[in-house]
Amino acid sequence: MTTKKRRVQVDIEDIQHILEKLAKAQRRSLAGQARHLIDEALQSMGLWSMPVVPTPTQNIAELVASNFDKLVANTCIPESRLAAYRDGAKPETIDLVRMARVLDMDEDDLVELCHRSQPNDSKNDRKKEVQTNGTA
Repeated sequence: MTTKKRRVQVDIEDIQHILEKLAKAQRRSLAGQARHLIDEALQSMGLWSMPVVPTPTQNIAELVASNFDKLVANTCIPESRLAAYRDGAKPETIDLVRMARVLDMDEDDLVELCHRSQPNDSKNDRKKEVQTNGTA
């Protein structure tokens, strides 16, 4: 079952050329650009928080870098640790949970992104070594 989206009609006659230029530059439709600007305005006023949706090629370091100030201001994660994550360090699980809440993301999605970002992590990839006790 599809839900009908609510619409509003707005007169943009005097700003249409600006919106069209922005929409073209950001590869959005005119309506999509208008919605994006409304989202940004509401967020800057502190009235709404846009959910963060990582791109398929984004990794944890890029996600932290693009949201660094927001994470510093709204989590209890020390700035030095966030800087380390931004530089490629593997985040602690509790910090992933904290970041997910601030970025309005699903915790499991963020954990999965972390695993995809660092597939060669020795903890996750190491095969159990067979202990031989010195015998061959």
